[in-house]
Amino acid sequence: MNSQTMEMQQIMNQKVGVTMSFFLIQVVILFVWAVLTILAIRKAAKHTRGSATPIWILLVFLVPILGAITTLLCIQPSPTSETSS
Repeated sequence: MNSQTMEMQQIMNQKVGVTMSFFLIQVVILFVWAVLTILAIRKAAKHTRGSATPIWILLVFLVPILGAITTLLCIQPSPTSETSS
């Protein structure tokens, strides 16, 4: 890294209190949450019916990471549902 880049990082760290590694960790967590949320909502919408669908989607948003993982693990395709691929 050149000295100007290091100077900018030091200024950012002093003024805002955010290091580059902390910022990257936050971005990765946000990306993982977004992917899990999208997958969980798609699965809930496809494999649940009636009032169960909004309840599962609400769980995904109220309990961010664990809600999405729980939804992906608990919802199974029903044997009568048609799968179109």
